[in-house]
Amino acid sequence: MKNIKTTFIIVFLCGFSYLVGALTVYNKWKVFRMASYYKHSLLDKFQDNKYSFENYFVNDLIDNDGLIYPEIKTMKELKNYLDHLNIGADIDSAYTKIKILSINKQDKILKINYKIDSYVDSLYAYHKTKFYDQKSFNGILIIPGSGINQSTNIYFDNDPVDHYQSNIDDILADFGDRYIFIKPNEDILAYHNGKRKIDENVFVNYLLNKGGSFSKHYLIQTIALKKYLEENYKTVTVVGLSQGGLAAMINSLKTEPDFAIISSGYSVLMDYPYNSNHRQIIIPGLKKKFKSDTIKRILEKQKTKYLFTYGKLESGIYGAESNNQTSEKFFGNKRNLHFEYHPKGHIFPEKEILDFCRHLKINNGSLIH
Repeated sequence: MKNIKTTFIIVFLCGFSYLVGALTVYNKWKVFRMASYYKHSLLDKFQDNKYSFENYFVNDLIDNDGLIYPEIKTMKELKNYLDHLNIGADIDSAYTKIKILSINKQDKILKINYKIDSYVDSLYAYHKTKFYDQKSFNGILIIPGSGINQSTNIYFDNDPVDHYQSNIDDILADFGDRYIFIKPNEDILAYHNGKRKIDENVFVNYLLNKGGSFSKHYLIQTIALKKYLEENYKTVTVVGLSQGGLAAMINSLKTEPDFAIISSGYSVLMDYPYNSNHRQIIIPGLKKKFKSDTIKRILEKQKTKYLFTYGKLESGIYGAESNNQTSEKFFGNKRNLHFEYHPKGHIFPEKEILDFCRHLKINNGSLIH
């Protein structure tokens, strides 16, 4: 009997304590606010000053190649790098204003120095020629999607299970010379302390608050790269998946390549709110011009032949596209638009892309309209 009473008291006290704790947290009573304050104070002491400069460097560096930039040792040095990304030029006029200043093509890395208005900048890309000794008529611009060091993952064919877009350079091997664009702070362009590099939490809001945009900067770089390709190849293909697909879509609308492959990168559903984060494209005012009605008018006038792909195993707006074909219905039966819905997830679908390239005879020396 005594044991039963003891057990009952323990259970009652535990239940009562849990109830008081739950009510305290839910109602944010004073005792909760005090506990929260002291918890954060103690954590700050143990975390060795969260504002520490070294805590800005959190992401992995590549181990396949040398780094272009030296080790960053001071906050001022970091600020100088980031301030250079604050380009004032507008995407709408970038294509006509960009001037290629010089080219440096060594081993597997292409460097292009270009100018837009008074702003001078350099962009980088990995490049791969065709497997066999034959002239390529088609230059392929591959824009990587979100993720750490994705250009390296594509170029070096790292495990496609872990790297969702690393197969695209192989898929397109027979269809031209491939140029894998390298975003600022990625791969060989890391802003680093010798051990690790910064992530988007350090620069995305910083640039937005200065009136710039990291996304706008790298998109203008892709436009400059496309301009280089059109000066050196008979045809140009722009390719991207996910965030890279959206970037490829914007690039194509502005530069009108001969071919564009947009895998899970654009949907008319983007006119409405949808889940996104700071790793996606963020350009203030983009929605004012990047609307489905405007895009439809542009596509009707372009020569570009587009392939849009969506996976049936995808979630979000791209999964909705696979189920409802919303964009295909909106744009209508246009001669230059091709829509494919594959049975897999958020990937470059090999069969659909190969069928598209073979049907249009990309890289055979003649352009089919």
